[in-house]
Amino acid sequence: MQKKALFFAGAVLCLLAAGWGYYQYQKPRAGTSGIRPDYEITAAQLYTEYSSNEAGADKKYNNKVLQVTGAVKEVQNTAQAVNILLAGNAMGGVNCSFEKSPERPITAGEQITVKGRCTGFLMDVSLVDAVQTDK
Repeated sequence: MQKKALFFAGAVLCLLAAGWGYYQYQKPRAGTSGIRPDYEITAAQLYTEYSSNEAGADKKYNNKVLQVTGAVKEVQNTAQAVNILLAGNAMGGVNCSFEKSPERPITAGEQITVKGRCTGFLMDVSLVDAVQTDK
């Protein structure tokens, strides 16, 4: 009798854990549009900090909301998203993945300000959930 009760309690706990995991997986990511940025920085400064001391910059900026200003180097439009690369230096820059299409078209060469969540450095600094803050 006690084995059945333990088995039932274990099954209920497993179902609760699975339900919580499914909820967390399906929960939409929090956007950055209504959040005040933790740091305001230029794309060149951000890229320089990451390329010179990745561990220190990661400790400072990773998972923080940044407002980054820079010149658009490249624009990539896909079916799901818009990605832009802000010029950092000749080696790389800041890759911004927009959570939804910007209100106006972005063209290479223009100076823009973008707010997004920093996810680290891999050839370029990555910002996700980006929104254009200058309209």
